[in-house]
Amino acid sequence: MFRDLLAREPHAPAWRDLLRVYRRLEMRGEIRGGRLVGGFVGEQFAAPEAVEALRAARRDGKRGEVVHLSACDPLNLVGIITPGPRVPATLANSVELHDGVPVGPQPTAPPMRAVQGLTALREA
Repeated sequence: MFRDLLAREPHAPAWRDLLRVYRRLEMRGEIRGGRLVGGFVGEQFAAPEAVEALRAARRDGKRGEVVHLSACDPLNLVGIITPGPRVPATLANSVELHDGVPVGPQPTAPPMRAVQGLTALREA
């Protein structure tokens, strides 16, 4: 967690209030603090498991993974923590990531017609 991640949250508490809580959690050993992700200023915090996952991702390099997200998904952080323009969180937009790098906004596929499919199965 770092300050830039709050950009998408309209009702997020003030960073100074969160910082107080995160520092207490760090002192208790429940989370880790430091400069965990390059390119961002200020304090950053993460669960110990997340720190290990970040190190593994850096160590393993590219694996050819492709992920499709709805632009409404909370994981849509394009333009917030990645370079480029933000992708509006609307149902008409989606995001495609190749090894964690955004390719660009993609039109969302039309919704599946489950009801039509069930009717066809019943008729068969």
